[in-house]
Amino acid sequence: MHAVGFTLKPAQTILLTCLTTLPFLALDDPCVRRVNAVYFSPRLCSDMGPCDVNCSSARPAFPLDCLLLDEKLYDLIIFLRNYSWIYTFRWVTREHVSGGLPHYVHPSLEHLPELWATALAQASLQDLKLLVSGSTTNHLWPEELAAFAKSCVQYTLFLAEAIRLPPECIPSTNHHRLLLNSTSKCVDFISQLEVDEMCVRMNPKKSHEVRRMVSFLDHVLSITGDVGTTSRTVPDRLKEAPPYLIGDSDLLNCGASKRVQISNGSVAPGIRFLVDIGSGLGHLPNAVALKLLSKMTKEYNSDLRGVVAVECDTKLHDKAMSQLSQPSVSNDNGLSGLVRRLLFRVESSNVDSFQLRLREHLNRFPVLRHTNFEDCDTSYLISGLHCCGDLSEAIVRLFIQDASAQMLVLVGCCYHKMSLRRFPWSDVVQRLFIQSTVTEEFNTEATFRLACQWSPTTWLQWTAHDSNVHRIRFLYRTMFTCVVSLIARTLPTSDSCSRRHYRFDPTKDTTELSSLLTGTEFVSFNLVYPVLVDQLRRNLNLPSLPEEFSALSNSFERLWTLTPGILALQQIIQPLLEMFILADRLWYIRQSVPLKFSGFIRLFRSDISPRCMALVASK
Repeated sequence: MHAVGFTLKPAQTILLTCLTTLPFLALDDPCVRRVNAVYFSPRLCSDMGPCDVNCSSARPAFPLDCLLLDEKLYDLIIFLRNYSWIYTFRWVTREHVSGGLPHYVHPSLEHLPELWATALAQASLQDLKLLVSGSTTNHLWPEELAAFAKSCVQYTLFLAEAIRLPPECIPSTNHHRLLLNSTSKCVDFISQLEVDEMCVRMNPKKSHEVRRMVSFLDHVLSITGDVGTTSRTVPDRLKEAPPYLIGDSDLLNCGASKRVQISNGSVAPGIRFLVDIGSGLGHLPNAVALKLLSKMTKEYNSDLRGVVAVECDTKLHDKAMSQLSQPSVSNDNGLSGLVRRLLFRVESSNVDSFQLRLREHLNRFPVLRHTNFEDCDTSYLISGLHCCGDLSEAIVRLFIQDASAQMLVLVGCCYHKMSLRRFPWSDVVQRLFIQSTVTEEFNTEATFRLACQWSPTTWLQWTAHDSNVHRIRFLYRTMFTCVVSLIARTLPTSDSCSRRHYRFDPTKDTTELSSLLTGTEFVSFNLVYPVLVDQLRRNLNLPSLPEEFSALSNSFERLWTLTPGILALQQIIQPLLEMFILADRLWYIRQSVPLKFSGFIRLFRSDISPRCMALVASK
C-alpha cells in the first residue's frame, strides 16, 4: 500500500478502518482483506452508518472498493455518448424531408465514417455475422470499427460480471443449480426438472418461459424456511475473471452482500405467498400452485403457501377467473383454493393502495382467515414475467417499500415503454450522466427500443432470405414515413390509411416481391424500389407521390445499401444497452433497501426469449 507510505508483504493481512467523505474507496492491494468505512456525509451521515465489506447492507449502490468500477462506468458512458448515432439515429428527419441537406446525404448517417460505410456496404451477410460474433474474418474492417466491436463486447462482459448473482447465494439441489458461464460471464439457471402440466395452448416461446420460470420459483420456494439459521460467507472472488478488467474482480460485485443467511438451505426465511404481477391468463401462477400442491397434504397447515395472480386487464382477468372456476380445475387437488385472482393496475403512484388491497387479499386465505389481521404473516415473493415498461419500475418500488415483500424475481421487457424522463434510476448512474452530459442523447425511444430488440443470437441465425425480407420491410416503412411527412396536411382525418399501412406486408402482399424473394438470394434495389413506390401510392389512395419524394431516391438507395451493415452495428451494441439498463435497475434497488443478496441470472435461452435475464433479490 504505497499510497499510505508503507508496503506490506503479500502474506500479511490487515484490517483498515478509515473516515471518508467519499462514497467510494479504492483499494487494490491484495493484503487488504477487509475494510471498515465510516461515512461522514453532511447529507447522509445518519443514513450511511458503518459499513463492512464482509456483511454490507445496500447503501450506497457501490458501498466500498468501488472507485475503479466508477471510473470504468464513466468510460463506458462516454463510449455510449460517442457512438450514440448508432442506436439513436432516425432514418427520416425533418431536415431530410424538407431538403435541409443534399438528398444524397442521409442526415441520420452523417456521423458514419466513410471507411465504415465502404466496408459495411461491401461486406457479405456472412462477413457481418462474423463481425457481430467476434470471430475472425478475411474481410478487412477499418481499425476503428474493429475497436468499436471489441469495446462493445468488453463493456458488455464487464457489466455482466458486475451485476450477476453469485451462484453461491442460492443453494443447489439435485435437480436445480446456478452455474457461472465463463464465456458470457452470466450466471445460468440449470434445471433438470421443468413443469409441463400447464404449458399447453402456448407458443414455444411462452412455453419455454413458463417452464423455466416455474422451475426457478419452485426451487426458491422449496428451500425457504424459518428455523435454525446458520451463516456462511460467499467467496469474495469468483473464478475466471476476464483479462481485460483492471484491478481486483471483487470490485465488480460492489454493493452485493457478501454474507448469505442460510436456514437449512433457506435463502429467504418465512416466505408464505407468491404474488405474481402481470399474470395474464394465469399460466405461471397456476403452474407454480400445481407444483406446490404436489408437495402438500390436502389439509391446510402452517406451511401452506398461497398464490396471488395480479392482472390489470379486465378481459384477461375475467377469462382467467372463469378458467380457474371450471369444475375440472376447482376439483383438481384444490388449485382454485390456493390461487386467488386480484384485478389491479399496479403503478409507481399507487403502490400504497396496492399494498392495502394485497394485504386484505392475503388475509382471506384459509391459512390466515382466523388470524388477527395485524399479526398474520404475509411475507411474500414477488414474481413478474416480462413485465412491460413502467410496470417493472412499479414492482421494484413495491419490493423496496413493502416490508412483507421478502424476495423478488423479475424479468422485464419493453424498455421503450418506460417513462424515459425518469431514467436513470440509480444515484450513481444519474451522477455520471450529469458529468458526461449524455442524458439527452441516451434517453430516446430509439435507444430503449433497440435494447429490447431481438438478441444477436437470433440475428446470427438469419438466412439471406431473412435479411432481404427485413431490408424490404424496413425500406417500405421509411418511404411511408417520408410520404406521410410531406403530405400530412392533405391526408384525411380518418386513420384508415395508417391502419391499412400497418396491415400491409410488402414481402407477402406484393406478388412481384414475393416471387423475387423465392427466386434468388440477391435482391436489387432497382427491382424493389419501383414496386414499393407504386404500392405506396395505392395504399395512400394518391394519384401520384409528391415531387419532393422523387428527389429522395438516391438517399433511399444509400439506405438500402447500408441497412445490413447498420443493423450489424446495432446488433453489436444491443447487448451493451440492455445490460446497462439492467445494471441501473439493480443498483437502484441496492441503494434503496438492505439486501442479503441481489443480482441477475440468465433464466431463458436467448435464442428463444431475448429478454432472458431475471433480477433476483432477497431482503
